[in-house]
Amino acid sequence: MAAAWQQFTDADGNDKARLEALAAALEDRTQSPPAHEMLRDLLMCPVNDDAFAKPERAREAIWTAIATITNGSDDHVKALQAEILQKMMAERFSRTETLRVMAQVLCRIVEWTYSVNKDKAAMDQTVDVADLLKQMYVTLTRPDERDATVQAMLQLMKDKENAKVVVRAGWCRAVLQVAIDAKKHSLVQEDANCDDSEDDDDEEEMPLNNSDVAQIHAVQVLHHLTQLVCFAHDNMAVAPGSPPEPVVCAVIVELMLSGVSLVVIESVRMLQMLLEHEFFAVHLSAVPDLRGALEKVLAWAQQGKLAADPYVETLAKQQFEQLVPLIDQYERKHGSLVGLSSAVMKWNDPAAALEAAARSKVDGNLYFRRGNFASSRDFYRRAIAVLRSAQAHQEQMQTHLTAKQVLERCSAGASVLVRCGDRWRAAMVADVDEDVGKVEVLYDATDEQAEEELVDVARIRLGMNTHMLAKFKELEVDCSMNMGKAYAQLWQHDKAAECFRHVIEKLEPTHVPALYQRGITHLALHDLKGAQQDLWQANHRCRRQKPVNQKLLTQISAAYKRLQTAHANKKKLDKKVVKQMMQYLATIPGLEET
Repeated sequence: MAAAWQQFTDADGNDKARLEALAAALEDRTQSPPAHEMLRDLLMCPVNDDAFAKPERAREAIWTAIATITNGSDDHVKALQAEILQKMMAERFSRTETLRVMAQVLCRIVEWTYSVNKDKAAMDQTVDVADLLKQMYVTLTRPDERDATVQAMLQLMKDKENAKVVVRAGWCRAVLQVAIDAKKHSLVQEDANCDDSEDDDDEEEMPLNNSDVAQIHAVQVLHHLTQLVCFAHDNMAVAPGSPPEPVVCAVIVELMLSGVSLVVIESVRMLQMLLEHEFFAVHLSAVPDLRGALEKVLAWAQQGKLAADPYVETLAKQQFEQLVPLIDQYERKHGSLVGLSSAVMKWNDPAAALEAAARSKVDGNLYFRRGNFASSRDFYRRAIAVLRSAQAHQEQMQTHLTAKQVLERCSAGASVLVRCGDRWRAAMVADVDEDVGKVEVLYDATDEQAEEELVDVARIRLGMNTHMLAKFKELEVDCSMNMGKAYAQLWQHDKAAECFRHVIEKLEPTHVPALYQRGITHLALHDLKGAQQDLWQANHRCRRQKPVNQKLLTQISAAYKRLQTAHANKKKLDKKVVKQMMQYLATIPGLEET
């Protein structure tokens, strides 16, 4: 291939003459059909001390020629993309001027491959492209160059799989480190220029400095990542004139809520980078999702989901211990970050209590969808507490009524409590006999001894309005179910099972989703007998429902298969343990004789 370059060599082998000849030939041929042949020649040209007296200058000129050709036609990019990337990987440590031209070519490749034509074969080079883009972003310091590199990276992260490649390439920490370095440099400059700024009283709108630009780039890349790997995400952007540091903190915390372990591990490392720099660390305590993110990551660490990186496991525990007290301190001063009220109220109006509990459920659902299961759990708990408080307050008010007032307010269909020995049984009024002061009641169908009885009014305590009580019960069932699911996501399966047990035993014994959820919770706790009982009942009741919930039935069947697998594994383990025990006993002298 070196012979092909002799046509551009003068008698003295002067580099300047060779490169001028190359440029002239390129100008004549870039628009002609053989341009891709020249591009191939350029890619295969050996740039070393034997071919050129100054290889770096020659390498820059060759990449300039490649950039000219690739800008002229998509066909050249498509035909020789692999060769172009291979040459970039080989020459990636060239001087800055050469890298600038290489970056232009690389951005052109990304634009064509991942945005315009989305060539599947070309996407196999994603790992190399991500690695090269990271190097270009870190090495090239001009704002326009970094902006072009960031835009190319956003095009590269077109789906979840590509996002994982970008994370593995170290892009997240790289873009954050650049932002940190730029901020530190900016602070040094501010200190150096402090005296000069005191003499200048004119207030002018300051343009974005390199620190702000670098942090905006970090927000762009990390926020785009949240759109691909998080359950739900906020639209995060740095508002004009506002400091970007709080947004950087918020988007990293949001990544901690992801369900992708690779992303969670990376976000824990980035959180540590923020903690090590005061100008970021001071904003962390004000991030609403931080407490939930820390609790979620700690649960993952305790369950071994971060075992792939022991250092991150240690960080997760340290960060929880370090930041939770700071969050508590912040909330004592400013109130709950997530808007969760801690005030104890007496709910005189059941409708107002129902509305407040419903709002808490909506907020809990919002945080659940974001992956902030700890905060969602707290909102569900708050909703249940409001309902129970209001119901208890209403029942307490009824205790001050006289027998005559109770009879006046009793009507067919009213909910009442009947004192039976040392406990109260839920019942519904069937009829009232005011002449003898007795009430005929029908006990709740969920009671183990449901029957009709004529009881004295002195044993009656009026309950809430039947319609309102039904709404209270329905909302408490929903919140208890959701709270159990939140506990399960935090690997607190014992507490999750308690939530589902409350629904089944206290609220709605035939609730099929509660039976299913408790069944898979028992499975997670290795209680195979309990799991089998709940899943059998869930399957039986689900099939009897009209219409049949096919989605739930499919989930129950899948859980049954997991249960069967767990039973088989347990039997194998039991046989193995027995075999090992017998082998051990055989080694004890004299045991067989005894």
